Amino acid sequence: MDRLTGKTALITGGSEGIGLAIATAFAREGANLVVLARDRQKLDALTLTNTRTVAVDLNDEDALVTAVESLDVDVLVNNVGLAQMPPLAELTKSQFDAMVHLNLRVPVLLTQLLHERLTAIVNISSYWADKMVAGRPSSVYSATRGSLNSLTKALANELAPHVRVNAIAPGSIHTPTFERAHLAQMTADQRAEYEHYVHDAYPAQRIGEPEDVAEAAVYLASDDARWVTGTVLQVDGGLTVR
Repeated sequence: MDRLTGKTALITGGSEGIGLAIATAFAREGANLVVLARDRQKLDALTLTNTRTVAVDLNDEDALVTAVESLDVDVLVNNVGLAQMPPLAELTKSQFDAMVHLNLRVPVLLTQLLHERLTAIVNISSYWADKMVAGRPSSVYSATRGSLNSLTKALANELAPHVRVNAIAPGSIHTPTFERAHLAQMTADQRAEYEHYVHDAYPAQRIGEPEDVAEAAVYLASDDARWVTGTVLQVDGGLTVR
């Protein structure tokens, strides 16, 4: 279990959910970690070995630059993202700006700051770049995820051969945020209806766990993927094939 030994990885949003699962898997594989997140209490609760934590609000661009510009890292995992899905007519400028900033501007900025020292970048995208769901408006969120996928491919071309750039597009993942925002709000009947939807929509007949994404991230960050770049890996239980 040493596929990342000798590598140092920077993970944004690494204190919870998919980011924490990636950090845990990377630590298991021998990586040194720099974990960025906004919540200092959650960062202080981390017990991973060889881990440095940095509390920074990614919305504060000056603070972000100060936090990372001197770091020496091999792998960048752009995990943080924001999903807000109002109907188009109700979409506000602040919602638009927040999604564009976190979902696109931050990955670009971090890549600009760090690319000369990197060997691999893993961008966490979403199935929403390619698949829409009836009754779920997603205009700008889907646009930012599609842009991140295009950015991944363009940077794989531009930064080659020294930096490999790939993305992961997860399906629905059972994270604490997903539990709080969706599952916990459902009545028993709604939960049963949702489980029926998952059974029909996903060939794997379940939504994902954070660890499903983390294992893919380990592969893409490791030398096992030495000839893989410009790929958007669908880790979605088959959702986007139906």
